Amino acid sequence: MSTSTVIATTALGRLEALQNPIPEPGDEEVLVKVEYATLTPFDVYVVDQGFYAQYPQVVGGNSGGTVAKVGAKVKDLKEGDKYSLHPRSSLAKVPSNTSLIQATTVPDNFVTAFYTLFNRLGATSGQYAVELLRLAGYKHLIAVASKKHEAYLKELGATSVVDYKSPTFTEEVKSASGQAQAVDLVVDCVALTDSFTAISKIISPTGTLAWLAPFKRGLDAAGLNGEGVQLFSQLPDDVQAVFPGSVKLEAVFTFQFPNDERLANTLMPVTLPKLLEENLIKPNRYKLLDHGDLLTRTKDALDLLRQNKISGEKLVVKISD
Repeated sequence: MSTSTVIATTALGRLEALQNPIPEPGDEEVLVKVEYATLTPFDVYVVDQGFYAQYPQVVGGNSGGTVAKVGAKVKDLKEGDKYSLHPRSSLAKVPSNTSLIQATTVPDNFVTAFYTLFNRLGATSGQYAVELLRLAGYKHLIAVASKKHEAYLKELGATSVVDYKSPTFTEEVKSASGQAQAVDLVVDCVALTDSFTAISKIISPTGTLAWLAPFKRGLDAAGLNGEGVQLFSQLPDDVQAVFPGSVKLEAVFTFQFPNDERLANTLMPVTLPKLLEENLIKPNRYKLLDHGDLLTRTKDALDLLRQNKISGEKLVVKISD
């Protein structure tokens, strides 16, 4: 049987290049020859902390490549088309106005934003949250980010951008919201102790906070590496206690979106490519690693994430040499 090279964590803190058998696709599956993959902080959590790891665990959440073979029941895709990901419900055809490497930056952040806004709030992920809220008709969008990203976020649709490092953060958010007291709906894409503390000062007592799991204790903006970091899929009691009991706290697990039949059938196969094709959303800006061999590129990508060297862009690793 033919094999392909994959990069996987095989034990806590260990990363190896493995040879994987190339499988035959099932009836509703698609075999994709992967050309690019993105790495995110979640991959660091898997490698360094063993978070949700089932060894050997392949790293790299999004992928983009060319269809090699389709299952018997897959009728809308053909060999040679370019896609991201593998089960049909998780595949999006790349439109002609988007390059393969650009498309590789989109799926996880887009799905996270869509699932958070329209399934958890009822209303990065941050980039796509801004774009989707704009498309949904919201006119007053406050983004919290580094000051260097202000112009870009306003181009996407944010009406105000507040620097998360500002000593007057609370006052600036309330002023931007046009409400003297509090904000009703908040999305936290980082889920740190510091971000929760800041949000507790601006959210309405009857507001809703959607936070992207995992919650990280002992982690700050300095980087992802360090001793004493703890990851939680559910909020610890002492963290929940920071908020009034009337505040609704919604954990978001992006990988659960296929459990919703409607989203599984439409979000990646239909909605995402249509929004890209009509230029209603933009791919993320990206940094490409194409040096050395695949294992070297992957290790270097993880180090960049650990050192917090990636900001406002996706980290893309070239797969094929």
